Amino acid sequence: MSFGWNHYVPVLRLKPGELWALRYLASDVRESVTPIVEVLPKNLGRNRSNPEGDLDVAVKVICEEIWKVWGDRNFFLDTDNVSDAAIEAHVLATFAADALAEKLLVTPMIALRNSSTKLSAVQRSIGVLNTGCGLRLNRGDLGKPETAGVISELTRKLELTPADIDLIVDLGISTGFPPFNYVRENLPQLLEWRSFTVLSGAFPKDLQDRAPGVHRIPRLDWQHWVSELAVGINGARSPSFGDYTVQYGNYVEPPDRPNPSASIRYTSDTEWILMRGQGIYNKDGAGNKQWPANALLLSEMPEFCGPAFSEGDRYIANHAGTYQQAGSPGTWIRAAINHHLVFTARQIRGVQGLVPAAKELLSLA
Repeated sequence: MSFGWNHYVPVLRLKPGELWALRYLASDVRESVTPIVEVLPKNLGRNRSNPEGDLDVAVKVICEEIWKVWGDRNFFLDTDNVSDAAIEAHVLATFAADALAEKLLVTPMIALRNSSTKLSAVQRSIGVLNTGCGLRLNRGDLGKPETAGVISELTRKLELTPADIDLIVDLGISTGFPPFNYVRENLPQLLEWRSFTVLSGAFPKDLQDRAPGVHRIPRLDWQHWVSELAVGINGARSPSFGDYTVQYGNYVEPPDRPNPSASIRYTSDTEWILMRGQGIYNKDGAGNKQWPANALLLSEMPEFCGPAFSEGDRYIANHAGTYQQAGSPGTWIRAAINHHLVFTARQIRGVQGLVPAAKELLSLA
């Protein structure tokens, strides 16, 4: 695939909320979004669709689920969360075959340093899918004198050129993002990659240190991208924008018996509005009914985009004050992610108008 700086590359874990958010993505932004879909270990175990925990069945179910929500649109597949190299290799090989049968347009991803098992599996997947691959670098790869040589050796082994590879630089979750010029200067052959994305995340790890009430969290990842773009848009190659939506950048398996808060995460121009509730299982607490109360408050805020903006916004509007249909943590997060995807994709589409004033954005937070 090939796209320019005005494209959106969000990271989505392979979970029901993320899949719903993709399925109901507004039609006007679908072609400007290419998600990175991360496979999780729990996707490969026993569940309702795969009671025996058969690995081949698990992969087939994944392919079918992605087809239902995304059809024949491009996406990246990242299996790095699967820690067992043999299982990861089997998943990649099986996914390539099933994706071909399902007509999925999938591009497998690889890191700079891989086990020989994974490298061989990605090579075979590329041969089957004929879509090239995505190369996901991390912040630590930048600035190392050996990085250019390692990249060159990797492309040689994959029998690809930079024109066959989507370069994604993942700056991680730190708030101290390096300037784009630093990123550019430490990347070889910058103009030759099929696409170039800078990915980062600023949403906090959890909400436990915040008291119930309304909080505003700066979208530092977005602010960084826009302000840097204002400087570099007419110069060296500018990256497309990638983020972790309203999730923390490093995936952590949730506890067996969580007590999630009835909270709303809502994306606005330069910040997230966090309407923090109490744990829904707190003794003598209001439980799920806190969420419709917060939704009602949000619907009266000037930042609320209205029910026609996205399916996530429609959900918020329809459940505002409806205490008999309070929803669940699963439906709340899918509404938040869907709104974020639509909001950010449209924000990117209109960023050329923002560029002259981009340097002022940081002062608004």
